[in-house]
Amino acid sequence: MVASYIHTHYTTEIKSETLAEMAHYTYSHFSYAFKEVFGMSLTKYILAIRINKAESLLLTTDMNITEIATYSPKLH
Repeated sequence: MVASYIHTHYTTEIKSETLAEMAHYTYSHFSYAFKEVFGMSLTKYILAIRINKAESLLLTTDMNITEIATYSPKLH
């Protein structure tokens, strides 16, 4: 549920507090559990998703780096 939300909303600001609420955890317990499950902090996880998407766009489209940096799937 949380991972799906992150993958769907990676182009927007995602707050740990929101995800903790979704998972019915306290903020501190969520942060600990997230790192245990995914092997990295939430911030690093979201950054990795964004980097992977940028890499994919570089390889599969004619978009330049500036276009990719400002890309939002909701606009297309």
